[in-house]
Amino acid sequence: MSQSAPASLVAWLSTVHGHLATLVDEGLVVKDNHMYRLSLQFLDIAESLKDRVGDHVIASLGKAILAVLPRDRVDQIAEPHGLSTRTKDMIPDFEALQEDLNAIEERGYSIDYVENIPGVR
Repeated sequence: MSQSAPASLVAWLSTVHGHLATLVDEGLVVKDNHMYRLSLQFLDIAESLKDRVGDHVIASLGKAILAVLPRDRVDQIAEPHGLSTRTKDMIPDFEALQEDLNAIEERGYSIDYVENIPGVR
């Protein structure tokens, strides 16, 4: 980093690096060369949350996790369990799930489209 970088940027980057280092140490993030990615441990966390509070946790969080996985891995995870039909707005089939995951990957974030609680986005 150049010496002309603002002190606030240097402090911010230092904070981000510290958070990433902690996530790597905890096994939640993997560092490959100079790139970071989520570890598969997030799937365990999502499953644990689902067991404690139900399907509604999985809607946007689960879709965000699934969106970064290879699509054949998504099929391996989702097909044995099926898709929840708890509300009429839940994703109805695997083709729709794949389309939603593609949109999430392109957009960079996941949205719960009233899949949990009717009328709540």
